[in-house]
Amino acid sequence: MLKIYNTLSQKKELIKFNFFCSLKIYVCGVTVYDYCHVGHSRIFIFFDFIIKYLRYLGCNVYYVRNVTDIDDKIILKSKKLCISFSKIVFYFINFMKQDFNNLNLLFPTYEPKATYFVNSIVNLIFFLNKNGFSYKSKIGDLYYFVNKYLKYGNISNRNIFCDFTIDRKNLYIYKNFLYDFVLWKVSNIFKPFWNCSLGYGRPGWHIECSTMSMYYFGDSFDIHGGGLDLMFPHHENECAQSESLTKKLFANIWMHIGFVEINNFKMSKSFKNYISIKSLLNNYDSETIRYFILSVNYRSPLCFCFNKLNLSKKMLIKFYSLFIYKYKNIFLSKNNIFEKRFYFFMNNDFNTVEIFSILFDLFYEIIKIKNISLYKFLSLIRLLKILGKSIGFFYFDTGIFLNNLSNKINKCLSDENIKKLVFYRYKAKTDFKWNKSDFIKKYLFNFRIYLQDVKKNNTIWNKL
Repeated sequence: MLKIYNTLSQKKELIKFNFFCSLKIYVCGVTVYDYCHVGHSRIFIFFDFIIKYLRYLGCNVYYVRNVTDIDDKIILKSKKLCISFSKIVFYFINFMKQDFNNLNLLFPTYEPKATYFVNSIVNLIFFLNKNGFSYKSKIGDLYYFVNKYLKYGNISNRNIFCDFTIDRKNLYIYKNFLYDFVLWKVSNIFKPFWNCSLGYGRPGWHIECSTMSMYYFGDSFDIHGGGLDLMFPHHENECAQSESLTKKLFANIWMHIGFVEINNFKMSKSFKNYISIKSLLNNYDSETIRYFILSVNYRSPLCFCFNKLNLSKKMLIKFYSLFIYKYKNIFLSKNNIFEKRFYFFMNNDFNTVEIFSILFDLFYEIIKIKNISLYKFLSLIRLLKILGKSIGFFYFDTGIFLNNLSNKINKCLSDENIKKLVFYRYKAKTDFKWNKSDFIKKYLFNFRIYLQDVKKNNTIWNKL
């Protein structure tokens, strides 16, 4: 029973699988005029996370992630650099693919480019025009007539038809209504254009996604996703023009991913406060970035912080330290409480905060039973790896990961030195110097030495 929060209904809804247990997911992709940044990584890591999980459960997921390769921003970049828009697009698509590959993201089932679908876009606009949903502006652009679609604003929960705060006649001389949006832009010979029945021009941004999603999925599909900034107006516009044509529900579930913020401001190229994925990958591995991004509920803002990234790295070192033990030919116990809790929270709108808590409960249970039951110890390690892999973790070779991530991993403490530090910690505790005690414990853990306090002020230690 999988429940997902639907932006449209503002509540969690059960996903209805068809007979073949398949899902169709469309996610708005990147406009390729610059390098991808951490805000992009949050969106695509999250959808990679849920698609890996659904496929792990045996679901056939058809995943479409488009590429916007014609847009005002691309044209402006082309003009600024005096390079053709096609070269700009080719350059940044290659970097995007490198970034996504280095983040260990699944390749989508289809990754369509908008310019490959111009004929289909023209055909869609033709029928919108034929059914009275579009009009031509004074300068020749074709606009969608928002007033003809009475459900406009339902996704973002806005009542645009009661907005009387702006004198639209004075401010919007090219269109009839404030929220009308362009379907086809006229072009001259100095800008990219296609010659078709609509005249010399190029498609508007919103009509591109409707065309590509309908090409692969038909009139309706299961999940439409993207960043929170796309909710209005992009997703509203997509929904309006698509449902105007088909008279059917465009997407059953709308999912929106929260912003990445730096100093309480949204990370954005327009604000010039972004950190590229490429630069982040120079210092952190893909799983550390994934852990950091998934550590917050996907609908909430994510505050970018290097300290949190470093903490994510330390957390992963804890998990990977267990995989040095061999657990082949070890069977998992049935009705495991950790496994049940994992599926419960995954199926409850992908509650990653609780999921990470469960994985850590499992980690400490493994440490606790190490010297009690070797079979159960190895069985739980195997369970940890299986659950982690189902959501995109623990794909690295254990030795390589630990050597690369822990700067101190190659150093070695002798048993004599460990015993001395354990004694110093005991003295610090008896003198009520808790900060010193905690520091020694954390220091030893950096060397993969785990301390466990037992009765009568005794401490036992284990090498992880």
